[in-house]
Amino acid sequence: TPLPGRAEGKTWPPTLVLWANKLMGMQTTTSSNMASDSGPSRLDGVQNITEEEQGCVPNRPATYDVVETKLPGRLTADASRIEQNCLRCTKSMKIGTWNVRGMDLGKLQVVKNEMDQMKIDILGISELHWIGRGFFQSGDHTIYYSGNDTVRRNGVAFIISKKVSRSVKSKLLNTSILQVYAPTAPTSAIDETIIEEFYAEVQEAMDETPKKYIIYVIGDFNTKVGSHVESHVMGSCDFGEHKDRLVQFCHENQLWITNTGFKQPKRHLYTWLAPDGIHRNQIDYILCSQKRKNPVLIAKTFPEADCMTDHQLLVMKAKLRWDRIKWDIATPRFLVDKMSPLYAIEVKNRFDALTLKEQQPDELWNDITTNIIEIAQQHVPYAKPTKWNNWLAEETIKIAETRRQTKVRGDRDETRRLNAEFQRAARKDKEEYWNK
Repeated sequence: TPLPGRAEGKTWPPTLVLWANKLMGMQTTTSSNMASDSGPSRLDGVQNITEEEQGCVPNRPATYDVVETKLPGRLTADASRIEQNCLRCTKSMKIGTWNVRGMDLGKLQVVKNEMDQMKIDILGISELHWIGRGFFQSGDHTIYYSGNDTVRRNGVAFIISKKVSRSVKSKLLNTSILQVYAPTAPTSAIDETIIEEFYAEVQEAMDETPKKYIIYVIGDFNTKVGSHVESHVMGSCDFGEHKDRLVQFCHENQLWITNTGFKQPKRHLYTWLAPDGIHRNQIDYILCSQKRKNPVLIAKTFPEADCMTDHQLLVMKAKLRWDRIKWDIATPRFLVDKMSPLYAIEVKNRFDALTLKEQQPDELWNDITTNIIEIAQQHVPYAKPTKWNNWLAEETIKIAETRRQTKVRGDRDETRRLNAEFQRAARKDKEEYWNK
């Protein structure tokens, strides 16, 4: 559900908030998180402390240790069997974020193919470059997007796989995922003000989230956090100079930067590659609640993923569970354009046989609707469900796959050539699709 738009004159859209229905975190074998349904909001339990004050807080290993985690609530042994089954989780889920630098010319299909190949359940998109906000179905995926009202600039979105699309609801329940795109690094006092407005907007969205919810803030923050160690906020697996604003934001909201907490080769740490192919930085992050970091298994980038962008795909794998929602079967639609002439004759005969004077209005209405449906089932065919048609040709998709393999080999000249060839082929496929 997109948040309200920003004031006039701002150049980037609001964050996109995804509310998930009954997403439960995996607990350790020694404890469980059996919080009550009515809890204080996140704003009530957050302490705003400085970095110096954070250093004075005594370190409590039992709070953050994987083996001896003691989260508030009843122990698993005290919970009922049904509650214990809800806490068990045998499968992991993947949540990712990717700055695609504009979703155009068939790039959506390429991104969905990458999601399917890597089995990503939820993918946040930065720099969407779409206008307006809303959602739509694209094959087996659902896209929720939020962009500027008039300018094709910035914008964020979520791409949801079929596995979890039925668990997404537009109401607060158990989990909140915020996809953000931050302004670039400030170079003047005006830029500093824009940065502060951005963090204030994200803070407002987090304050509306109840404290007991699992919360993730993902996206392109356009800042570096450095290689220093702050155990409650980040790990040592980072590089670059230290910037205080994001670290301060994590301290204030008790968040942990997941992709700095796992020792990885540097090719799986950096999220942005300069055009020269030499300079690299880590500016995209996945933040999660400090008390919910135990279910996080790994967070790293995948340089082999390709969608014609200078950013790398960042994916977090965590033990989370979606509750399945039972949806009502959709009522089939009749194809009225192919209605048989016998339909009108049969309807007239049934109506002539009705006794209008001896029946109550409700009974008469039920008889009319029953007769119409029964006759339609006999003489009117059902409309077949329409499937989403991919307008990209198979040859164009093969070009994208070849470009992906070329990127893995490190041949930058060939990658640029295939990129231009893909854009020409995608533009041609688009014209042929609309001219049919």
